[in-house]
Amino acid sequence: SSTLYLIRPMVELAERIAGLSTIPDAKVFFVGSGTEANEAALLLCSTARRSNQVLALRNSYHGRSFAAMSVTGNRSWSASSLSPLRVSYLHNGDRYRSPFGDLDDASLNAVCAADLRNVLETTTSGDVACLIAEPIQGVGGFVVPPDGFFGALKEVLDEHGILFVSDEV
Repeated sequence: SSTLYLIRPMVELAERIAGLSTIPDAKVFFVGSGTEANEAALLLCSTARRSNQVLALRNSYHGRSFAAMSVTGNRSWSASSLSPLRVSYLHNGDRYRSPFGDLDDASLNAVCAADLRNVLETTTSGDVACLIAEPIQGVGGFVVPPDGFFGALKEVLDEHGILFVSDEV
């Protein structure tokens, strides 16, 4: 579909969605796919923060466009090394495929937050546009991170003014 010409039902739906949000003066943007949503989010974040550096989770999948493939943290789905973005990958909170399987939620979250801090200090210039992450990784092995995982990461992101993009379709 196209949003070149607005139609009344689209406007009404946008108003309903914005009304359900707890975000003051919320805006709604319709797209045809998750890939398009991610592409738009990456463009908005990199433009707002004036940075092409992005964080993503290991084993993530964000779509088949050029930018979405570049932030996908799974080699079999990320076919090009010619990326428009500089990407650093973080631990995804996976207990099953990691050395942290025996940790409780709080300890695993602390390890992942420390990993984020380390990545920011060692692999970026410190001027990062955003972290893009799936709340539950599907293509990456149906990984459900521990309770509080994204809250722990968000605290670190907020310390640095880094935006968070939730890739949930």
